[in-house]
This record gives sequence, C-alpha cells and structure tokens, in this order.
Amino acid sequence: MTKSMLALGFKRCKSNASVYYYHDKKTKALVIAIVYVDNVCFMSTKGSLLLNELKQKFMARWECCDLGKTTEFLGMYISCDCKNQKIFIDQCKYLEKVLVRFNVATNPTHTPLLSKFSFKPNEKQCDPKFYQKYQQLVGSLMYLMIGSRPDIGFAIVKLAQQMANPFNNHYRVGLHLCRYLLATHRYRLVYNGLSNKLLVAYSDSDWDQDHKHRKSTTGYFTMLAQGITFWLSRKQKSVALSSTEAEYMVLSDCSRQLVWISNLLSEIGFDISVPHLYGDNLGSLFWST
Repeated sequence: MTKSMLALGFKRCKSNASVYYYHDKKTKALVIAIVYVDNVCFMSTKGSLLLNELKQKFMARWECCDLGKTTEFLGMYISCDCKNQKIFIDQCKYLEKVLVRFNVATNPTHTPLLSKFSFKPNEKQCDPKFYQKYQQLVGSLMYLMIGSRPDIGFAIVKLAQQMANPFNNHYRVGLHLCRYLLATHRYRLVYNGLSNKLLVAYSDSDWDQDHKHRKSTTGYFTMLAQGITFWLSRKQKSVALSSTEAEYMVLSDCSRQLVWISNLLSEIGFDISVPHLYGDNLGSLFWST
C-alpha cells in the first residue's frame, strides 16, 4: 500500500501510518487518504477534479470500487451542510440495531449510569452463556462509544471492568445504559468549519473512587472546529496520593495527546496555533506551569 501511494505522489504521515496526503503545487489543493484495512476514504480541500484523478489512478492499481461521495465509513454515517460548512457524524442506524438486539424499546432514561451505583465484584463464577451475553452487550456499546458517543465513555469503562466475571446487576446497568441511548439516539458529533476555533482540550479526574485498588479515573477530550475529536476515560496506572496528583496525571496524558494531534495536523499542512488545555485543579495547574 505504501509503495503504491508513494508512486501516486502521496506522502505517508509519520504521526499516523494509516494517513497519506498529497499537495498539488499549482492549485494548492490538499488530498488526504485514510486507510483502514481494506477501506480507503479520500477527501480534498479544493474541488473534486484532482480528487477524482487520484482515485482513478488508485483504482487502476487496486481491485476496488468507488462508492462515490462518502456517506458511511467504518459504520459511521457522515453528512454535510455545505452552505454552513458543517460535518455531522453519527451511528444512529447501528444503535437502532443494538437496541433491537437487546430488546430495549421502552423506559428511556437521561443518565448513562444509575445514581450512586457501586460496581461490586461477583463472588461466584458466572454462567458461560450469561458471560457471552454480557460480552456481546458491552462489546456492542463499546463500538458505539469509540465511533461517535463520548458521553458514554465512563459508563463503558465501568462495565468493561466487570467483563471477567459479571453478574445480573452489571447486566442491568448495561440495559440502563441502553435506555439512555434510546432517549438520546439522535445525538451526533458536529464540526463547524466556520468556527475557526483553536484545538482545545478539557481534562478531569475522579480521585480515589476505586475502593478496591485505590486508583483514580482519567478523563479528557479534545475539540476542533467546535466538535469533539478525541475522548478517553480509563483507570490510572498508579495510585495517586492526592487529588492534585491525580489531576496532574490527567494533564500529562492529555498534553501528550494534544502534541500528537498538533503534529499530525501540521504534518498534513494545516496551520495550527498553540492548543489550549483546561483543568479545574489549581495545584495541578501550578505543577504543570
């Protein structure tokens, strides 16, 4: 693939090996190709002439078909408002299939998790059939979270932590999350091309909420063009002895992500200003500066 793309005049990103870009010196157009296994998405900043030309050259080298204007990629549905320069990404059709599969059609709720619910471990060995059923539920929701639903990231992490030996209460929480998705099934990511907003990130931590291992939870997301581009929620790798230390760990993780995104965009050819990182703990902010 790389030899083929280089022969067509593309360059391979050092920041992300699955991204290739092509700069046209005459028109100053930029064409970007994103490759994921056997799926390739081409996009361009100026018109479609150069884009179609490169796609035809690519198709002459590889056995593939042109699906035209991208409306779906890796299960994510993409729509555009060209007049207002907005892009919308959602997984509504996939979500509908998940809700039907797990028979969730009533009692919508507006919180991803039950209030004050504690994920207690299962003291008995769960039934293999139930184990498979729980895995299917969490796996289906995890794919949704990874693609377009950052709002369920924390809940999915909590459910996934019980994957080794779940029991009925954990499955009920998963169904509660499905009912939240039923109430918010029209949610989607929106990117505003006219906003000219900086690359911005917000970080936070849930200090010492894991009463068994005493580890805190990291959470942050980055925004570009007023839309969320990257999100993460996970248990920290080491025990933080204070809320300041836990918050500092989040700032450190998030800053590395910001550096990577900035390098990726700069390498492709976008003029990126210094990103802004926000936290809510004064002690960690003093440490970081």
